[in-house]
Amino acid sequence: MTATASTPPAVRPGGGLAIPSVVDAGAATARSHLYAVDVVRLLTVAGVIAVHATSLTVGSTARGAIAAGVVLVLLHVTREVFIFLTAFVLGFRYRAARVEKMAFWKRRYLVVVVPYVVWSLIYVLADGHLTSPATVLARFAGDLATGGARFHLYFLLITFQIYAVFPWVIRWVRRVRPVPLLAVSLALELAFTAGTHYWASAPGPLAAFFDYPGSWLWSYQFYLLAGLLAAVHFDAVTGWVAHHRGLVATGSLAVAAMVLASYFLDVNVVGMAPVKASEVFQPAVVLGSIAAIASQYALGL
Repeated sequence: MTATASTPPAVRPGGGLAIPSVVDAGAATARSHLYAVDVVRLLTVAGVIAVHATSLTVGSTARGAIAAGVVLVLLHVTREVFIFLTAFVLGFRYRAARVEKMAFWKRRYLVVVVPYVVWSLIYVLADGHLTSPATVLARFAGDLATGGARFHLYFLLITFQIYAVFPWVIRWVRRVRPVPLLAVSLALELAFTAGTHYWASAPGPLAAFFDYPGSWLWSYQFYLLAGLLAAVHFDAVTGWVAHHRGLVATGSLAVAAMVLASYFLDVNVVGMAPVKASEVFQPAVVLGSIAAIASQYALGL
């Protein structure tokens, strides 16, 4: 049976999703797994590994730094893809179901709060400088509030925020027209990342908004909304991608070329260092993320 927006996904006894099938779109039977999404996840994991390996091992020379920047600017889409996937999986699970807030939060937060708190404490203790209990507690509290114990913990902090707003946002996106909402959201994302990338220093209160974007959900609002809308309109999205693979492939290659052109313009014309020109928050990476999501899903299908 073809899934519709009114057909909620079944839940396996172990808690996994039994994804409804989509005719001619590469999904499996009603009690099997949606392998196309696994392809996106697998490719994104590989991209994350490549990003961290490249950023930590390449760039001791000027030519090496430029080459590393080429890799990084193309692969820095992985963060956005994972946020899209997080929103999509949640949205698909609850696309036609009522979200009981307290039950949802209790179930979801337990599996992320415990490792977040435990590892934040481990990092505080492992880093030393334990001059007094007050110092340790102050740093621990600050790390919990900002994800500052280690860089990679930012993703759990973003996950907390997604869980916090999800019950209201999923109910809202079911009711709105998807195309106008996505257009406005994309315009805001492009404006925000342009400000983050090109402003030397944001004035006054805007500094907190633009200068430290990594750990706050507003920096990724487009991917949250896009993931939820893709889940709510799963059949339409999957059918379109399945029947326009050639367009998706051609468009993705064109976007990749544009991303590289933006990178070299930033390095050679604007005068940015390669590490700055290849950073996550910039308009080129927004468009690259859209292309990565579409092309990887098309490949998965």
